[in-house]
Amino acid sequence: MSVCIVTGNLHRRDPPASRLPERSTAAGRSRGENASRSRKTRARGSRHPLLLLPATNRQRSTLTAILRRDQLSYEVCRGLPVLLERLQRGAEGAIIDARALDDAAIEGLRQLLLEQPVWSDMPLIVLDGNGATPGKGVEGDEIVRRLGEATSTILLPRPYTPESLLSVLRVVGRSRRRQYELREHMAERQRVERKLRESDERFRLAVAAADVGTWHIDLRTNRETRDPCLNRILGLPAQFSTTSADEFGEWIHPEDREVSEAAWQRALETGQAYVLESRILRPTGEVRWIHDRGRIFRDPSGTPLYASGAVVDITDRKTYEYSLQAARRIADQANKAKSAFLANMSHEIRTPMTAVLGYVDILQEQVEGADARQSLQTIRNNGLYLLELINDILDLSKIEAGAVEIRRENFSLLEMITDLESLMQVKAAEKQIQLQIEWATPVPRSICTDRLRLRQILVNLVGNAIKFTEEGEVRLRIRCDDPPGNAEGTGTHLWFRVSDTGIGMTREQMGRLFQPFSQGDASVTRRFGGTGLGLAISERLIDMLGGEIFVSSTPQKGSVFEFSVDPGGLDRVPWIDPRRTEFRVAPETAGELAAAPAVVGLDGDGSVDGQASAEASPRVEATDGAEDCAADSPPLDCHVLIVDDGRAIRMLVKRFLEAAGATTESVENGAEAVERVFNDELPACDLVVLDMQMPVMDGYTAARRIRRGGYGGPILALTANTMKGDRDRCLAAGCTDFLAKPIDRRQLIQLVFTHTQPSRPDE
Repeated sequence: MSVCIVTGNLHRRDPPASRLPERSTAAGRSRGENASRSRKTRARGSRHPLLLLPATNRQRSTLTAILRRDQLSYEVCRGLPVLLERLQRGAEGAIIDARALDDAAIEGLRQLLLEQPVWSDMPLIVLDGNGATPGKGVEGDEIVRRLGEATSTILLPRPYTPESLLSVLRVVGRSRRRQYELREHMAERQRVERKLRESDERFRLAVAAADVGTWHIDLRTNRETRDPCLNRILGLPAQFSTTSADEFGEWIHPEDREVSEAAWQRALETGQAYVLESRILRPTGEVRWIHDRGRIFRDPSGTPLYASGAVVDITDRKTYEYSLQAARRIADQANKAKSAFLANMSHEIRTPMTAVLGYVDILQEQVEGADARQSLQTIRNNGLYLLELINDILDLSKIEAGAVEIRRENFSLLEMITDLESLMQVKAAEKQIQLQIEWATPVPRSICTDRLRLRQILVNLVGNAIKFTEEGEVRLRIRCDDPPGNAEGTGTHLWFRVSDTGIGMTREQMGRLFQPFSQGDASVTRRFGGTGLGLAISERLIDMLGGEIFVSSTPQKGSVFEFSVDPGGLDRVPWIDPRRTEFRVAPETAGELAAAPAVVGLDGDGSVDGQASAEASPRVEATDGAEDCAADSPPLDCHVLIVDDGRAIRMLVKRFLEAAGATTESVENGAEAVERVFNDELPACDLVVLDMQMPVMDGYTAARRIRRGGYGGPILALTANTMKGDRDRCLAAGCTDFLAKPIDRRQLIQLVFTHTQPSRPDE
């Protein structure tokens, strides 16, 4: 605290003017009285007023006039209690007449000022009364001395000029403002420190909750500090510890230390983050996994100063990853076992079916009676029906095993729908119902998707609609999202809507609609038959083609199935309007129909029992006689080696090929085939029909050995396996082409003819 006694003017001498004239006008008196009553005058942005404790009214008028002239904020206190109360709330300072104070007042004021904050040094200006206070006996300098112990006190003796008073007030004001600035600075510092403490506490709580340990290495002093969480992760006492940095990484498992040292050296040399995922070895011998990540901090010259990082125990994650890997291995083994089972099932079932259907064709050539030919045709049709059921089961199994491959190609949607219409019109005519094809919008001239799978879905849905409709009509409506003006076709989907006026379904039946081996109810199964696989397969195929399917139905009124497919990129693809007659095309005939799968029977409750498999060979369609197939087949002039372990298959292929003009011979396994191909004493083989699954030596091994021996002729792979990749596997082994069982006579002869006919001069 300080004590100052001011005498005279601090800056300059002014003409004597110890008193200010009273305002003469009523308006002036009114304004003065209003200002006095308000007790405050805001001026120059002061935060707190200057407190006044005059001894007389005249002195009050003089002081207020001086302060108003300099536009200072003030407040007149009527009594010492008011002054004390107001000082506690904050003030710029106080001007007190010494005559207003006695011993008790001085002591009370002193005690109050002693309790002010550390940043505050409340300035007091004591107006000396020129001697002891009348009746009180306290000198002005005594007042200053006693109050100076508590705060800065200035004694201003009389007479004083307005300028001398204002000069003191300016000094006091600057000092007081600096004090308030100091208070704000201290308050801000306290806020920052509090926030830092809160942030540090939150960080510690977060680190503790996340179970993250931290470390810090001072590279200048070579000291390492670890927090309690890290020590706990390392199996050490959970407390802060400081050790030599040479011990850093001692907890790393011996087998992982080389990787750890390489990561640390890389961080030192390149400035990259230090990242390590390794095992640690606790003192108890327990092995844990950690993820350690840190950063090296450097000075402006690039010299490393210190490094900090965090460690997380990832043992649970690693354990889970190992369990997932083990489960994946088990699942892969199960999938391989399933694929092997499907391959064996396909071979074991298709091989005898090949013999049954093939020999029916042969018998049809030999019998003449109409009843006998009709009986053989019934056997053939039911054999095809049984084959379709088998194909459905294998199809669904292949889809669930992920063994179905979508093969996208560009083709004409209009031609495919025209072909579908010609195929399904026959079935609709048999039930005497109408089949309507409706084009709701223009469509792209060509689309890019799996043609065979899209055709399979449409055959399923349209066939089901025809099957479950006794009277009325079935309608196929095709539309496209985008109009012809959209060249890019962004987000375009093709929508197919199949509606019928058939038996319909209840909500409960629709809930089971897409479940494998599930139909509406037992009565539907008995009435319509089927395996209940058609829609389950269709739903999965639609998803693989990038679309979705919706169904609605009303019992006894009909059902509506609507699905979409992704037509592929339509950039610069022209659009056509099939509703215009010039865009109508004729149904494709033998060439197209032979290349497409045949559909025999339809399944119960919205399912199909006869859709085609994309990997399988085209299925043999019912005909009026085997003579038609023979008549349509090209003549053969070649010598063919038939290799199959099944005698019935060898005889069947022999009959088919010899009937077409070829000469043949046969062996039972791959080893005999290799020996026969390179037997120069016998006629050369123009083509080898090679079964791929045989005892002694399978077809894959035989094909590779035949190719390594220098045989350059065609090898036709004959297999009942139609899983994903079977064709590629056959070609990779050295086969020229691929034929799936059951054997289609027309396709067999056509393939043999294609690979053995002499090359034309222009080829």
